[in-house]
Amino acid sequence: MASASSLLEDIDDKFCQCCICFRQYKDPCQLPCLHRYCSECLQEIIDITKDKLKCPLCQESVVIPENGVEGLKKDFFMKEIVEFVQVRSSLKDKQLHQCGDCSRQVKATAYCFKCSDFLCKDCHDYHMTRKSLQEHRPHLLTLTDIESRNITLEKLSSLKEAPRCQAHLHNVSYLCCKTCGNLPICVACTYGSHKEHEIEDVSCLAESERERLKQRVKSLNDCKDRVYELRETMRTVSGEIQAHAEGTIEELDHKFEARVEAYEAKQRQISDDVVREKDEIKKTYSRRKSALDEEMEEKLQQIRKEYEGKQIETDHELGDLISDKDARYANKTQELKTKQELLKNRLEVVKQVIDQEKDDKTEESKRVSEHIEGTISRFENLTSTSANILESNNNWTAVQNVEAICRAAETLEVDMKREFPDVGELSEFMRSKCLLRRIGGAQNVVMSEKAESVLEVGRFIPGDYKFIEGIASTREGDIVISGGAGGGPAYINVVNIEGERIKQHLVETSSPVYCYCTIVIANEVAIAFQDTIGIYDARRDTYRSKVFSQVINKSTGKLRCAANDDVSNNIIVGREDDQDLYVLSEQLELVDTLRLPGGMSKPVGIAVSDGNIIVCDLGLNKACVVSRKGQLVHTFTKPTGGKCDKPYSVCTDRNGYIYILWMKDIYFRHDSSCTVAQYHPEDHSLLSERFFKADASSMTTALIGNIEKMLIAHHKGGKINVYSLNEE
Repeated sequence: MASASSLLEDIDDKFCQCCICFRQYKDPCQLPCLHRYCSECLQEIIDITKDKLKCPLCQESVVIPENGVEGLKKDFFMKEIVEFVQVRSSLKDKQLHQCGDCSRQVKATAYCFKCSDFLCKDCHDYHMTRKSLQEHRPHLLTLTDIESRNITLEKLSSLKEAPRCQAHLHNVSYLCCKTCGNLPICVACTYGSHKEHEIEDVSCLAESERERLKQRVKSLNDCKDRVYELRETMRTVSGEIQAHAEGTIEELDHKFEARVEAYEAKQRQISDDVVREKDEIKKTYSRRKSALDEEMEEKLQQIRKEYEGKQIETDHELGDLISDKDARYANKTQELKTKQELLKNRLEVVKQVIDQEKDDKTEESKRVSEHIEGTISRFENLTSTSANILESNNNWTAVQNVEAICRAAETLEVDMKREFPDVGELSEFMRSKCLLRRIGGAQNVVMSEKAESVLEVGRFIPGDYKFIEGIASTREGDIVISGGAGGGPAYINVVNIEGERIKQHLVETSSPVYCYCTIVIANEVAIAFQDTIGIYDARRDTYRSKVFSQVINKSTGKLRCAANDDVSNNIIVGREDDQDLYVLSEQLELVDTLRLPGGMSKPVGIAVSDGNIIVCDLGLNKACVVSRKGQLVHTFTKPTGGKCDKPYSVCTDRNGYIYILWMKDIYFRHDSSCTVAQYHPEDHSLLSERFFKADASSMTTALIGNIEKMLIAHHKGGKINVYSLNEE
């Protein structure tokens, strides 16, 4: 854009062109976003959209005044520019015009803004010499002025006559009525209809308005670098989305091929083992048969009948063993084929998820980019308009325009300071990576026999009676702990794997009991307690919350558990004595409600696995797999011994294995005990169990580097045991 001081030299017809009709502005109106259009063009849009109006350039919604387009702000500044461009073109092109004084049709050589007419050379000279027309001389624009290319906004402003009072047309307006929207008035008006209104001298008001505009533009410029940098970041992210999607699919194909090759090698090994074992059996029984033949020769006459019976029996036994080996081989072969087919089906599912996630990320990236581009467009338009207003040095231009510009700047500054989610995360495919780990996951996961370490986190909670209600882990491997110390606030502590505190956040509540947490995405953790649901950002140390009963439009109830859906990033929440589970978005809005089957109404622990929901219900003392349609899919086997039979907490590892915390009682006595049971991710069979003499209340897995850990929290005392999950 040309500098403000030389702007009028470079202005062409396109600068004064309406972007709707592509003609010069006719009676231009200025919207709150500072974009301008012909009043007739805006009226046509309102007629089509049925009283709804959005700016065609930036899509900002506009409230239509009661009197329609007539109530919108007239753009007097642009009207002056259009008038100047028209006069300049007429003078430069030496067009024929009727002289405003002599009425002859001649080539105009000047234009009088006071008369609002073109002048021929003779009438121009007459204007310059007649004493009665002395007041017209400062308002004359000649062809010589145009050709000298020295017309600035300030000089154009001086050519224009000060506005006349609308009530007393012969009086020039030097005063401004702020009560009537900065209406130009004369001194006589102050004794009439504007007697008790707020009146200011236009020059004083214009100076204060210019100063206010300068401060507002300075504030916007402070945000400028951040917004432009964000635009460049979004352009980079848009390219990374496609590249990361292709890289993820390529990684997936490599892992799939490796697993198929492993299955085929295993099948070849089983086939070779069966052939070898069958040969060994044949050799063994061949030797036995030879021995019998020798014995038969020696005692042929005495034992022929007995030998024949043994021979038949031996043949039958040989046939049975070979048949058994054949059956085992067939079963193992079928099992490998079934797993290979399941792997193939999962591969298709993951590819579909990748495609869907790529589309979602692309759409989100497009939405953010469009918002940023719109914000930058509004910023550039506002700063350009502000520079022109300030350069014109016209008091009435400032008075009539600064208020609208400052209002637009306020909303623009809010948008420029708006916090977006970490745009770098847009290019990461979190949902598909969760499923990708299942494709290339371990065949078996074993928890270490002893705890690698014990984190003493109770020291971060003041008071004598300290307890932990929930734990979760962030993508960086930090641990988020929720709990408290009897009456008072709930404490959210963030610690690293060495047990060192990184952050602490207090949430005011009358009782921190039942304060649960679960990871939502990356570093955001859902906090559920009493009748409140909130999101805590462990990276930014920010917290936002809502009253849960108001979100679901039901009576107040205590929240007892929360889980995250990796695929949709939704939060699933359960309440005490409630048969429904509630699905919330990241914005804590209700998305769906799921009715639990079979009389379950006391969910205390939930997790998401392969699209289904694992529910620990204390009312029935059962842990079950429930589909998204509320159907019972599977009931988990309880640990052996029967002592620990109350399911209280559940989590999964990165390979999909399921871990359920079964308790002896739920009152956390000094002699409390529990069992952590591990279940297969596909058939949900019980694989292993570990007994603990402890009052464990919650558990989670955490990825530290490339090693996954199991964290088991003690309810009282503030201790967390850390175990390794070894993949085989």
